Amino acid sequence: MREETQKQRLLASTIRMHEQLAEILAHKALEAEKARNWLCGSMAEGDPLRPCLDVHEQVVEMLEGIARVESGIVSHLKILLGEGDSGDGMDLFGGKGEEAS
Repeated sequence: MREETQKQRLLASTIRMHEQLAEILAHKALEAEKARNWLCGSMAEGDPLRPCLDVHEQVVEMLEGIARVESGIVSHLKILLGEGDSGDGMDLFGGKGEEAS
């Protein structure tokens, strides 16, 4: 497979990952809205801050995970574009690249 075709496939898969991450964020936004409505309705019972902190921790963990995925995508795109290439023959997955025959 030609290098140009490989790069196009990599970019297409990156686009799909971004679309899926956007979909995840949209669903998480809906979930957060429902949680907010539920929390506002149940604030009179017991310890009102505990449920808020639990939801907040879940949202933060999810955002940290997505940030790590995005960071990985950026590093792969930098390698693809030649900005982060150290010239040591490493491929995108950390292994030694193989010559096409």
